[in-house]
Amino acid sequence: MILLLLADGAKTVGWLEQKLGQRQAQISHHLAKLRLQEVVLCRRVGRQAYYSVALPEMVWLLEHLFEIFPEVTQETRISDRTVPVSG
Repeated sequence: MILLLLADGAKTVGWLEQKLGQRQAQISHHLAKLRLQEVVLCRRVGRQAYYSVALPEMVWLLEHLFEIFPEVTQETRISDRTVPVSG
């Protein structure tokens, strides 16, 4: 889940690609849609783009939804967070 991965701070598409195991094009597509909806922010540093959550309330909401409905997702450990992923 991209938003949960971004909850700890800004990340690059390459970092998200490694953690999610998805292609860069897929992740970029999702991030573009999230940017259009003003859910994530993009900050450029040189050639790198760093994405972060624009609305921290969304992360809180998702974390609580996954606690209430754990059967919806399979969980995997990413750093210190339990992050739901489809699979």
